[in-house]
Amino acid sequence: MNEELIKYLGAAINEVNTMFPDNPIGIEAQSQILNQLSTSGKPLPVLKKEIDAMKQATIEGRKGKQEVASPEEEKEDNREAQTFDDIKRALSTIEALTRFADAPMYIAGGTVPYLLLGEDSGRLHDDIDTIVDLKDIHELRRIFKKTPYYKEEWDSLTHVRDGNDYGFELDVDGTPVGVYPFIDDDDTILQYTYDPYNHQCKIKRIPEKKKGNYVRTYTGTDGHTYHTMALEYIKKSKEQAGRGKDLKDAAKIDEYGYDQELYSTIELPANMEFQKETAERINETVSHDTIVRNSIVRFSYIAKKKYGKELTDDKISEAVDRLKDKSYDEIDDLLVKGIENIKMANEADQMPEEKIESEPPKIRTNFGYATAISISYIFIIFGIIVCIAALLFKIILKI
Repeated sequence: MNEELIKYLGAAINEVNTMFPDNPIGIEAQSQILNQLSTSGKPLPVLKKEIDAMKQATIEGRKGKQEVASPEEEKEDNREAQTFDDIKRALSTIEALTRFADAPMYIAGGTVPYLLLGEDSGRLHDDIDTIVDLKDIHELRRIFKKTPYYKEEWDSLTHVRDGNDYGFELDVDGTPVGVYPFIDDDDTILQYTYDPYNHQCKIKRIPEKKKGNYVRTYTGTDGHTYHTMALEYIKKSKEQAGRGKDLKDAAKIDEYGYDQELYSTIELPANMEFQKETAERINETVSHDTIVRNSIVRFSYIAKKKYGKELTDDKISEAVDRLKDKSYDEIDDLLVKGIENIKMANEADQMPEEKIESEPPKIRTNFGYATAISISYIFIIFGIIVCIAALLFKIILKI
C-alpha cells in the first residue's frame, strides 16, 4: 500500500478531527476510506484531489451543523423520527397508490441499500426522499391529491410562483415523503427540491449525460423490484458527507454491489446548487418574462418526454405571445389544461389503432358494424318465424 497515500489521508483526517473533536472520523470509517482509495487503481495525484474534496465537503457539512438553526430549521429537526418499519410501510402505501401509473418514483438516500439487502437500518430516519422525472410529476400530483396524504401547504406550487415545479411532500400516516422532480437535459440533470418547513427552493446541476446512470431499477434480496437513485450516486454522496452513518450506508452499498466503472466516472462538484432561495424571495424578484419562459420549458418538456409531442419554434413563439399578458394564475391554469389536452389527444390517437387491431377485419367501420348487426337480426327473426310456422303446422295436423 502506498505510504504517501496513507500519510496524505492521515493528515486530512487529523485536520478534520482537530476541528471537530466532538464528531471525529472513527477508526472504522478511516479504514473504509483508505481501502476504497487504495483499491481504486487511480494514480496518486488523482487520489490526493479526491481526498482534498472529501475533506472540504466534510468540513463544510460539519460547520453547517454547528450553525445556529433558524426557527423553521428547528421545527424541521424536531419532527418525529421514523423507524425503518415506518419507512417500509409508507413505501408500500405509495407503491399501491401508483401501481398502475406509468410514473416511477425513485427512492433516494440512506434507506436504499437496507431495502435492497432486506435488513433493518438499525436507526431512526426523518423522512423518505423520492425523485421523479418532471414529465411524470403532473400525473403523480393528480393521484395523490385524491388521498388524505396530500397537503396543499406542503406543495411548492402553493407558495412559489416562478413557473418552475420544485415538487411536494406527503404525510403518509406520519411519515413525510418528498416527491422531487428532475429534468434530463442533454448532458445535465437538473434536480429540483423543496422544503415545506422553510419554503426553501433548490436546483442542483448534476453533470450526467444519461438518465439511466442517475436512476435505476434493482432487485432486492427479497425478490422485490425497487426503483431508486443509482447506487453509485448514493455511495458517492454518502462518502462526500463523511459522517459515521453515511459511511456505514456506503459500506452497505459495497455489500450489495455496484457498478465500479460508473462510480469512477461520477464527479460531484463541491457546490452543485445554483439556486437556493425561499419561495417568498423568489416571488419578490422573479420577472414576468422568467415566469413565461419557465412555464414554457416545463410544458415543452412534459409534451416531448411524456407524450412524444415536440413543440416547433413557431408553437413556442405562439405560446410566448399568448402568455405574455397573462397573470401567474392564468398561466398555471393554461399549462395544466395544456397538459391534459395533450394527454387526451395522445389517448385519442392511440385508441382507434388498438380498436381496429382487436376487431374482425370486416367490422372496422361504424357502417360495417351496423350492417353486420342488421344481418344478424334478420337471421334471428327469420329463425323465429320458421319455428312459429313449424309449431302452427303441427297444431293444424293434430286438429
